[in-house]
Formats: sequence, structure tokens, C-alpha cells
Amino acid sequence: MKTIVEYMTRAATASVDGTFPSKVAQKDACDDLSRAFDALNKTKDRDAFEAAGYNWTSLCLFLHQVKAKHEPIFKAAGIEWDLVQKLVEMRNDIRAMPVVKPAPKPVAKPTGNQATHQGTCQVCGCIHKVSNTSGKIATHGYTVEHGYFNGECGGGYELPFEVSCDYLKKHIDNIVTAIHATDPEGFREYKDRYGRDRKVSNKVIIESLQGQLVAQRERLAGWTPKELIKVGA
Repeated sequence: MKTIVEYMTRAATASVDGTFPSKVAQKDACDDLSRAFDALNKTKDRDAFEAAGYNWTSLCLFLHQVKAKHEPIFKAAGIEWDLVQKLVEMRNDIRAMPVVKPAPKPVAKPTGNQATHQGTCQVCGCIHKVSNTSGKIATHGYTVEHGYFNGECGGGYELPFEVSCDYLKKHIDNIVTAIHATDPEGFREYKDRYGRDRKVSNKVIIESLQGQLVAQRERLAGWTPKELIKVGA
């Protein structure tokens, strides 16, 4: 819990500009003063208060209830009246301040580097933006079930499929190499997306690679150069 001074300081800081960016911010400042008032009430001298003929119902529970007529009651409780008046004054000032919403941030001006076209990745077949300067596909990623591809796709930073199929040829060669290099009797250990240890048969991996090989060879066989896709088209 903050002290009375800390609550008052926070409210004063929030209202230093004489305006508030929202009604919520204005209410928060008033709430800080209310908390300061609650903390001030807890400092009362209960014995002196009761000796003066007052009970707990005599003292204002909320800051907005305080009036000039309550001065003797607060003084009887040993609560500094000047401080109570200061809280009331601050609350009235804050409530009178206008709410001025900040001006919207200016829209960023185009730099001229924004991609104007999209193209198809030679490896994964997904459509991504193409750099205006290099003419290559933006970096991107994907994961295949048994971890054959993880994270960044190898087709990133390569020419789009509409322009070239050279990298797809290399990718097919890599798949063939991987099939021949994988022992069908072995297993592959890996961690899944949750960090848990997993193990998969190499036979399953080979079947997955063979499926990819068929699909990629079909894509290569049907390749013809095409126009890139305009962004927003």
C-alpha cells in the first residue's frame, strides 16, 4: 500500500498538464486521492474522537462527502484538516479538467522499399513477398510432421517459382540424397514443439521423403515461367 504522499504525488503528476487523455485516466487520478483520504482516516485518534461524542458514522467515508461543516469532526479525530481540504481541492480541480484525446500518430510514409509483388516459394509452394531489389522470396518457415524440415524454409532468399526452378532441382537432389543416406532399420530421436523427447522410425521418414519427392517432381515437370503476383491484386 502506498503512503498518503505517494497517492497525492501520483495524482498531481497525472494532472500536471491540466488535461487527461481519457476519462479512465481522470478517474484513476481521483481514485488515488480517494485512497489517500482512506489512509488519512485510518490515522484518527479513536479515543479522542469518541470522547468528543462522535462515533464511526460521524466521519465521512468518502472524499466527495467532505464539506466545511465537517471541520470540527476531523479535528476531534486528530486528522489534519488542512490536508483534508487539500485533497478536496485537488479532486475538484481534477474533475474540472478537460479530457483531450491525443492526436493520432501520423501514418508512416512509404519508404519505397515495400514489396510490390509476391511469388511462390520453389520449396514449400507458399506465396510470399518478393524483394524489389534482389527479386528473391522473403524468408519464411514451416515444419513437416517428422521434423524433416524445421523452422526456416530453404526456399527463402531464393528466386520465386514463377521466375526459376533451379533451386527446386537442387531441393529434389537433396531429397534423393537424404533417402539413400537414411538407414531404414534405424530410428531418429528429436524433440517436438513442446520440448518433449520423441523417436520415429526411419522407415516412416523415408516414406515421408518419398512422398515429397513425388510431389516436387510433379511441380518441376509442370514448370513454366509466369508473371509475379501484384501485392493487393
